[in-house]
Amino acid sequence: MNRDTYTAQNATWARPSDRQIETFFRDRVNFYAGMRVSAIIYAMGPFDSEADWDFGRRVYEWRRPSMRTRVITRSAYVEVIEFTNEHSAGTTAEVLWHIPE
Repeated sequence: MNRDTYTAQNATWARPSDRQIETFFRDRVNFYAGMRVSAIIYAMGPFDSEADWDFGRRVYEWRRPSMRTRVITRSAYVEVIEFTNEHSAGTTAEVLWHIPE
């Protein structure tokens, strides 16, 4: 985790409801190429889990009773945002946003 992600995780006061989280992640206007994961943390509050994938990729999850949201990054820049199936080992249920090609 880089410094701005660490700072966001520890400094954010955001504690949105499940409905607010879903609304935020479904609105593509909230995302843009070059966005850092720290911006999402400040808006949506601390993530619930983090994993280190390969080649500089890190994955952050916001887990709630009604949904799981996964944000895949490369060098702290957001690449993909998706809802995952909570009962199917984290498989993708719906891609919400990805870097424009």
